[in-house]
Amino acid sequence: MRRLVLIAAFGLLPLLDAQSTGSASLVADALDWYSTWFGPMPPAGAALQTCRGELKANLYRFRCDPLSAVVDAVTDGSGQCSIVSMRPAISPNDGLRVQTLENLVPPNVPRRKGPAPKDCGELPASAGSFELKIMPRARIASEALSNDARTAALHYNAQGGDEPCLLRFPNVKAGDPFFHVYVECHGALNAIWEFTINHGKVADFPHWSYTRRKGDLPPGVERRRNSSELWFGMSRSEDRTDSKR
Repeated sequence: MRRLVLIAAFGLLPLLDAQSTGSASLVADALDWYSTWFGPMPPAGAALQTCRGELKANLYRFRCDPLSAVVDAVTDGSGQCSIVSMRPAISPNDGLRVQTLENLVPPNVPRRKGPAPKDCGELPASAGSFELKIMPRARIASEALSNDARTAALHYNAQGGDEPCLLRFPNVKAGDPFFHVYVECHGALNAIWEFTINHGKVADFPHWSYTRRKGDLPPGVERRRNSSELWFGMSRSEDRTDSKR
């Protein structure tokens, strides 16, 4: 295995807007987001992460410990990287290898080679296994991104019929790969909508929903609901109804 050692500096950045973000700290920023929004306990300060995984074709998969976070990233048509999934590991070897389903493609079918990865932050550009040492990077919330997230969530909620629930909008930081919107109905957390943020642009709709019914809400949700510093604002059903009159 090739061994790459890279430590992303931990520190606070000045307030940034969505247009000024880069990808030099792609993984470090994502790990800070994950420790905040998936951790069962409040982050007790940055802990150096060992991230081991693989690049195959245009797909990255790696696991970062001690967070036990499995991360999937892809490259687009220009070779730029974006993180598309972060989840808890479910086994000791989970997240160490890319699964491309190439075994299902007949050997006489030509493989299309995509562009080489570039602008991928700490991630290597050459195929194969890798290991990185990365420190999660704390940042200050971006008012512009947080407002964009709120607007996108309100629009999505309206398109879906505007259920009579409270929507809680997060403080979003430049470099966050996702943002979570908490949907609280009758005083209880009913669902969490996960929206992607791709190169500073928030998605129009969530790519995933965690629900109490499915039993897959991330650990620590009640603590986060009561942590005022995590939230940009909220929208009550009655306020939305009054604004339409």
